[in-house]
Amino acid sequence: MPPKVKKILVSCLRISLAVYIVILIGFFIFQKKLIFKPTPLPASTQLTPVIPGSRELSLKTSSGGNLSAVFTPATAAAGTPRRVIMHCHGNAGNILGRLGLIENYHRHNCASLVVDWCGYGKSSGSPNEDEIYADAELGFSWLKEQGWKEDEIIIHGTSLGGGPATWLAKQHPGCAGLILSCTFTGIADMARDRYPFIPPFICTTHFDNLGRIAEIKMPLLILHGTQDSIVRYQHSERLYAAAVSPRKKLILVPETGHNELDDSKEFWQAFSSFVIL
Repeated sequence: MPPKVKKILVSCLRISLAVYIVILIGFFIFQKKLIFKPTPLPASTQLTPVIPGSRELSLKTSSGGNLSAVFTPATAAAGTPRRVIMHCHGNAGNILGRLGLIENYHRHNCASLVVDWCGYGKSSGSPNEDEIYADAELGFSWLKEQGWKEDEIIIHGTSLGGGPATWLAKQHPGCAGLILSCTFTGIADMARDRYPFIPPFICTTHFDNLGRIAEIKMPLLILHGTQDSIVRYQHSERLYAAAVSPRKKLILVPETGHNELDDSKEFWQAFSSFVIL
C-alpha cells in the first residue's frame, strides 16, 4: 500500500474513532433525556376524571417534594372481589393522558391509583430510576394506609412503567397480580434495538425487568401489540419465557401498535378475566 494512501486511511480511522467517542460521550451525558420525556403541568390543572369520589392527591416524598396522584374508587359489583389497580405509566406525558385508562378501570369495577413520576405533571423533582421506584413505593404505601390489602392490589405497568411495576411486585409478593403491557426486558436491550453501535455497559439506567420477572411468582398477564414500533413484541416473549409465575399468560394483539394496545378489545377482555382471578 502506498504511504500516501496508508496515511489517508489512518487519518480516516482516527477521525471515525474520535466521532464515535464523541457520540458515546453524548449518549452517556444525555441518556436520561432520551429515556424520560415528562410533560409538566401548572399547579392549577384539574386532573380528576368525571367519576364520583375521584380524588387528586399530593403525597409528600422523603426529600420534601410532592408526588401528584389521582385515586378513583370502584363501583361495587355483587359477586366480584375488591380490586384496586396500582398503575405505573410510561415515559411520556402525565396523568392527563391516562384519564381514559382510569375510566376503563372504573368500568371494569376496579378502583385505581395513578401517580405522576418525579418531574411529570405536577410532581416535583427530576426523573431517574431510583426516584421512580421511590415514587411507586410511596403510592403503594398510600393505598395500604387507606386500608387496601396486598391481595386486593393489582400492579399494572405500561411500557417504561413496567420497570417500577416489576420492582413493586418483587417488593410486595403478596399482591393479587401483575400486568405488563408493551414492556421491555431492560434499558440496555432497548438501547441495543435503537442504537446497535452503543455498548450496553454505557447505560446507567437499567430497569432490569427480565432479571426481576424470574423472581415474581404472583399471577402474571403480559400483553403486547405485534405492530409495536417503539418496544418490539419480542421483549414480552422473552419476559414470558423467563417468568416463573405458575399462573402466567402472554397475549399478542395483532395489528396493534404501542399506543393503541389499551384501547383494544383483546386487552380489556384479558384484563377483565385476570382481575377476577
